[in-house]
Amino acid sequence: MSITTKQGDGGKTSLVGGIRVSKADLRVEAYGTIDELNAALGFARSICTNAEVSSWTCDIQKTLFHIGSALATAPESKKGAAPLTAEDVDWLTALVHAIEGKEGILSDWSLPGAQTEAAAFDVAPTVCRRGTLYRPADGGWKCRKSTSSPGLALH
Repeated sequence: MSITTKQGDGGKTSLVGGIRVSKADLRVEAYGTIDELNAALGFARSICTNAEVSSWTCDIQKTLFHIGSALATAPESKKGAAPLTAEDVDWLTALVHAIEGKEGILSDWSLPGAQTEAAAFDVAPTVCRRGTLYRPADGGWKCRKSTSSPGLALH
């Protein structure tokens, strides 16, 4: 599958199912952020020497791929997105809690960069936090970013 469509640009892109939307659409921003998070985790996993952490990361990436696919599929698409279930969310939440509970993994808040593998993993939460800004609303997408200032709205 090629990453080029040969359909020209015009500021539009296709969602799964062929529905065209603006590249500025918040749905596109949301699934792009998930792709970026998945790529950051992929890089971190590629240099990770801990088999357990690498396995957890791969499992998280598979879930993120599923989420990205769901975001890239418009509700009106005939193809339909694979559903993201409450069980998927519960599983991911439980995995995060298990990782946080592992001795030595999250022992403190330190300056990123002291260790190569850890620094690579430090990129992921920054991308993930941005991903939490987007949510479906009123048949479209809404961003919790403040429109009046470059900062974030606190709601």
